[in-house]
Amino acid sequence: MENTFTILLSIFSLLLFPAFVVTFVRWKSLKTDLLRKEEETRRENEKHTKALAELESLRQTMDQRKAEQSENIHRVVHDLRTPLNNIIGFADILLSGMEGELTEPQRKDVEIILNSARSLTGQVNDLQEMDAIESGILQLHRTPLSPAHALSEAVEELRKEIDEKGCTVRIKVPDNLPALHADAQRLQQILTHLLGDTLRFLQGGEILFQAESSNRSDPPSASPHKEKDFLRITMTVHNTDTEEKHLDAFYRMHLPTGTARHPSPGGSSLGVRIARKLIHLLGGTIGLECKGDRVRGLWLALPTVKNPR
Repeated sequence: MENTFTILLSIFSLLLFPAFVVTFVRWKSLKTDLLRKEEETRRENEKHTKALAELESLRQTMDQRKAEQSENIHRVVHDLRTPLNNIIGFADILLSGMEGELTEPQRKDVEIILNSARSLTGQVNDLQEMDAIESGILQLHRTPLSPAHALSEAVEELRKEIDEKGCTVRIKVPDNLPALHADAQRLQQILTHLLGDTLRFLQGGEILFQAESSNRSDPPSASPHKEKDFLRITMTVHNTDTEEKHLDAFYRMHLPTGTARHPSPGGSSLGVRIARKLIHLLGGTIGLECKGDRVRGLWLALPTVKNPR
């Protein structure tokens, strides 16, 4: 009986031993795989930690450079603004006759000096404005605004330039349009920058401002801006002495990608770049107004009080 039990135990051991060996080998293999994966995970974590540290260092470097750039711009603006204000002040005094009457050639020369100083002051202010926009410190104060009133103010601000260019400006805005939901000062900047840049290129002709609500069912080609409760303002040029091909090239240079929310810089002036950025900050878009295959002006779409952004 004992022999039989011993034999059975021996057989059982012989059968169990290979299974034990297989299990042990598998366990060893799994442990090795687990240790390898843990090591790979550790290395990946180290890489990610290092990458995050590099990104954080890069962010800090960029923030520092932006701060230094803003500080440099602030100093340049201050250093330029003081002498420019002096030039403008003394030019006004000379033109007023307080220092004696000027001859006609002298008056024209002083007017050129005054206009140049004012133009450069505007560019200095634009430089500071662009820095404020790109630094993210520009604050907007949105209120309900009349589109007709905003356009009229922009035209009156540039009345002298309009008359000097021999242009006429017409504003066609229906009375039943909703109010814009925008910052009054920034909207004024947008309109004067866009109109001012157009005037610098034109010689004679008519500039037509029109406004319409995007609530109505426009065909796709008539209204690039599709969102409801937006006001679409168009500025188109008519009957100008400037050749159509030159006008087309001028606008395509300023807004080369048309209806894009972030058009490429192209050759646009600082004023137009500021206008485009301000339009984006106000929740709007800007693009080219075409007649056939020729560009005849610009359009911009801004939120109304029905659709505050």
